[in-house]
Amino acid sequence: MTKGPRLGRGRTAEVFVWGDDRALKLFFDWAPAAWVEAEAARTRAAHAAGLAAPAVEGVVEVDGRRGIVFERVEGPTLLNRIAAQPWRLAWAWSCSRTSVARATAPSSSPST
Repeated sequence: MTKGPRLGRGRTAEVFVWGDDRALKLFFDWAPAAWVEAEAARTRAAHAAGLAAPAVEGVVEVDGRRGIVFERVEGPTLLNRIAAQPWRLAWAWSCSRTSVARATAPSSSPST
């Protein structure tokens, strides 16, 4: 599969379209492989626990960089939502913390 248009860029990675219904978070070459593996493991655990996290399809190498293939979730970015209604940030943070606190981690959850 080939990467499509870039959807976004952050401090450690870029996100690209990956096929019809996937997204590729492609880490910069300086990011340690352990970061990629840890993020994939944490996201898998969050998804398995029923939290609002995308499914992880796998860890791949593209153009000499490691990345995570996620199910693609359509909608506004977190940054755009905060910019549109900044007063809701505290409420959203509170809700996400409550969701995490109530979630039961699967037995295969990473320890970090």
